[in-house]
Amino acid sequence: MDAHANTSKKADDMKSGPTKGADSTAKPDVMAPTRAAEAAAAQMVRTGADAAIGMTQTAADATQHAAAVGRTQAKQAIEEASRISAACAEANVRTARELTQQSIETGRKLFDAWAAGTEAAIRSSFDLQNALLLPGLSYFEGCNSASEAGTRASRDAVEQWSETVHSTQRATLEAWQATIRATKNYSKLTE
Repeated sequence: MDAHANTSKKADDMKSGPTKGADSTAKPDVMAPTRAAEAAAAQMVRTGADAAIGMTQTAADATQHAAAVGRTQAKQAIEEASRISAACAEANVRTARELTQQSIETGRKLFDAWAAGTEAAIRSSFDLQNALLLPGLSYFEGCNSASEAGTRASRDAVEQWSETVHSTQRATLEAWQATIRATKNYSKLTE
């Protein structure tokens, strides 16, 4: 039998009504449209759910990407801040070292000026002492007294006293200069 003949027979059977043994009161399937609508609704729900899952996955992927970009940018910002901080610390140390060196040099110059001024004051006071001793010696030399021996003894005493003063002056000046040298040597050791 060919396919066309089979189709025609089915069409004829439908027109003629129910076949033998079939219920002549058979009702059409009223639930068929509801089941079709439910199937279509279920398909729409599945399609919507698939779309929602896809959008959720896309949003999650975007969030992960944004977080990764944020972490990368934060890491770069921290690295840059660290580099800047290290450079600033190096500059501060260098500046502090330079200022310390300048301060030490200024202190040395100030010390040298003070030492020179103090030594000049010591020498001036010694010159004043010497100037005061000379007239006394000159007085004894110019004195023509009857007792030359008494004048000679007084003159010898003044000369001895003058020599003692000069010796003390030299010792004081040498002690002062030794103190200055020792201070300078000590400051070189502490550099």
